[in-house]
Amino acid sequence: MPDTFLQERQQAHARSRLGAVFAAPDRAFAIHYALQELRRDRSDGAPPVAAVALRNIGSGREHIFSLKAEAEAAGLDISKSLSRGQLIALEYSLLFNLYAFVEAHRTCLFVHWYMRDEGFGFIALERRFRQVLSELSQTIYGARSVPPAAPFGFGEQRPPFPIQIEAGLRVDLAGVLDDLYGIGPVGLRKLSESNDLSVADMIEGIHEPGAFRQGNHAHLAWSSATKARLIAELAVLASRGTIRPPRKGAAGQGKAERLRIFINYRREDTEAIANWLHELLSQEFGSDNVFIDTDDIPAGIDFEAFLLAQIEACDVFLAVIGKGWAVAVDANGQRRLSSDQDFVRKEIRAALARGVPVIPVLVEGAPIPTERELPGDLQALPRRMAVELRSREFRQHVGRLSAKIRDTVQLEGRMLRGRRR
Repeated sequence: MPDTFLQERQQAHARSRLGAVFAAPDRAFAIHYALQELRRDRSDGAPPVAAVALRNIGSGREHIFSLKAEAEAAGLDISKSLSRGQLIALEYSLLFNLYAFVEAHRTCLFVHWYMRDEGFGFIALERRFRQVLSELSQTIYGARSVPPAAPFGFGEQRPPFPIQIEAGLRVDLAGVLDDLYGIGPVGLRKLSESNDLSVADMIEGIHEPGAFRQGNHAHLAWSSATKARLIAELAVLASRGTIRPPRKGAAGQGKAERLRIFINYRREDTEAIANWLHELLSQEFGSDNVFIDTDDIPAGIDFEAFLLAQIEACDVFLAVIGKGWAVAVDANGQRRLSSDQDFVRKEIRAALARGVPVIPVLVEGAPIPTERELPGDLQALPRRMAVELRSREFRQHVGRLSAKIRDTVQLEGRMLRGRRR
């Protein structure tokens, strides 16, 4: 059968990739990194980096590049408030040292965990280095002085120091495990715990910006090193065929559910929370089953038609509502919800018209809007049972939301079967 043939090809490729790592483990590095903030909107550029850790899979030797280490080398106290210029300079030093490491290991393999896109991955690192170089050159030479900035790679020339790791040298361990053993999508913590690996000092990606703001710079570096260690250890288990999938009922077992979720949100209101929610729900239900517009719209197509098609296909629609959701205004000072062209309104209207379960997700204590606050086509929204979501207990609240999603879909299925009788 064609599907069986394709599966066998994927397994053979995954086996080959893993075999290449352990054919020369001293020439392979596990890699992971931590962010200063999450920035999933591509128009804002790649997120700033706090720490990068690599671990040699053969020797176990660690290489850690961090803002804290760069600050100590520069004689700066990173526990105190530093200017943006100082942070940019420290990040430049971090990324330049990473560039030097990559250049010295150009033929090595780099084993990673979901480092695939412009929000988090090799592309993001390359883009971030270019952005940092640009900002640093403007700080030194001024925005109008393009020619003198040529040593930094600007003007008509591309920056001379891109952090580039060829695609053929990147080994996506999460994809390998999915193809070889059917393990995925799954979180690094959950899979590590299922294999009795220590996750001490590990900070979840969604909590890294909070740790950075609180000044836990050393912890961010340790966390990145922990993740690199876990990737290396899981790769060893996978190569031996002894890796264990997450225990039954754990996150990551949603691959076969095909329960599709659409996340609706207003960017200026809850963009960061919506993207954190997307990451955790993707671990629970599978990344292909959770839609959010910042990551999932292909280039070059009619995005409005694509969005409406996603709503037509979804099983649950989440309307993420923060305290500024109902009062947000456009560039002319007009309330967005009052416009028939407001995309948030369009999406909710389409979901309500279709009759798909719509769950209002109230962020940080935001109230459910009243009917008087809403246009006529959204006035059914307050009659939907809402779920609260607070960043302080984010993982627990998302867990409760996941359970509510399943309960809602099951109830909807029973009601539909009852109507068909």
